Amino acid sequence: MPATKDPSAVQILVITARANLDDWAHAFSTACPHATVYSIKDTGKYSPEEITVAIASHPPVGELAKLTNLKLIVSLARGVDPLLRDTTWDRSIPLVRLMDHSLTESMVASVLAHVLAAHRFHNDYRRLQAASTWRKIPHVFANTRTVGVLGMGDLGLAAANALAALKFDVAGWARSDHRLRPGARKEIKHFHGAEGLREILKRSNILVVLLPLTGETRGLLDKETLSLLPSGATFINLARGAVLVEEDLLELLNSGHISHAALDVFCVEPLPKDSPFWQHPRVTVIPHMGADGDPAVQAAQLEGHLKRLAAGEPLENLVDPRAGY
Repeated sequence: MPATKDPSAVQILVITARANLDDWAHAFSTACPHATVYSIKDTGKYSPEEITVAIASHPPVGELAKLTNLKLIVSLARGVDPLLRDTTWDRSIPLVRLMDHSLTESMVASVLAHVLAAHRFHNDYRRLQAASTWRKIPHVFANTRTVGVLGMGDLGLAAANALAALKFDVAGWARSDHRLRPGARKEIKHFHGAEGLREILKRSNILVVLLPLTGETRGLLDKETLSLLPSGATFINLARGAVLVEEDLLELLNSGHISHAALDVFCVEPLPKDSPFWQHPRVTVIPHMGADGDPAVQAAQLEGHLKRLAAGEPLENLVDPRAGY
């Protein structure tokens, strides 16, 4: 990779619809004092042809293509599918992700919250409360409850380890064999491939989805696959809405085959007001807030990316656009 100009010449554009856009821009300016940082709101203050680094999350289609001198794209989100859907930017420009412990910890906390709500019957008790019904549900011990985790990347591995530490019977699934991945607790069961997907679904009392959205995972969870779950299973999606066929999930919720669904992501966001998910008694709706990174932590990592870019050194956390992650 050819070296770029000195980091002091770097001009950065932050493109995101997040409410705390100014916090992100300030954090990047603080961590990279020799670079000039603009936000997408700074219309007229920057020249698109002088921007060399874009930090983006769900940019409008065509926005990156306007930056004709772009040397690096940095994804603010772990999932890069919104960036890859835009086919207008030059795929020779390297795309990297910001990988920080704060986002991982945030996602693990969300996974634990939803799994424990299912495990301790909080979803059932809310329905009983709505009916003014006092009824105790017999206790179930964690080691008799199987939690399946679909997607064993950094987030999935961290979530699986945390669940195993609480003595749940944990199984993880990935597209390819991941048994030798360092850092996995020894008690976690590992599955991969099409047959492995069927096996993990058949045994999962609680299913946690942390898959990237790719051509292979889009629509992966439909009536056929979800019907493999044990009757009364809980479904938790913290990945991407499009890995799920929403109409099929609703059918299985209405039949009682799936007892509850906690949904942080949807095919259309914000979730339309007429969506049946809003009022469904067996659904928890969260407005895509499963995890977020700490701007200060991610800004410090950005500085490392800029130094490697300026020196012509290999970049870390590179995304393979063909694989989708």
